[in-house]
Amino acid sequence: MIHTSYGRSLLSAVLCICYAQTFVDGSARELQFAPAFAAALDAYVGSTTEAAVVAEIHKLMDSPAPTDPSLPASPPLPEHKHTSTWFPQPAWLKKRDEKKRKEREKREREERKERAERAQQSLIDIIKGYRLRFHEERKAQMERTDPL
Repeated sequence: MIHTSYGRSLLSAVLCICYAQTFVDGSARELQFAPAFAAALDAYVGSTTEAAVVAEIHKLMDSPAPTDPSLPASPPLPEHKHTSTWFPQPAWLKKRDEKKRKEREKREREERKERAERAQQSLIDIIKGYRLRFHEERKAQMERTDPL
């Protein structure tokens, strides 16, 4: 299958997707490259992403989708426990993401609190300004009515 342009397109897509996933989630640093790439490949094979990629390659190549089930898009591999999802996320990455999420939520709470305090202070300043203007107008009115 690799001798056809369709097969080379599939191979290129698989390599690019698995390389990208291996480096995007940072597992290449933790697990070393080979085990991380193997995990990405196991997750990709048989996933809905693989089916979508194969369909897009068929569209680009202007060829009908293969109807022969004896020619799978990828070689048969043992069933992986994460085949129904996109690439599995390592535990250390989940913890890091959770920590980032909590920090972001804390920062957002603090920003909302600061905005509320600024809004309250600006309201107080406006009220003070109106009160001062009211007292000045009242004083001027009193001076006009009672010039003494």
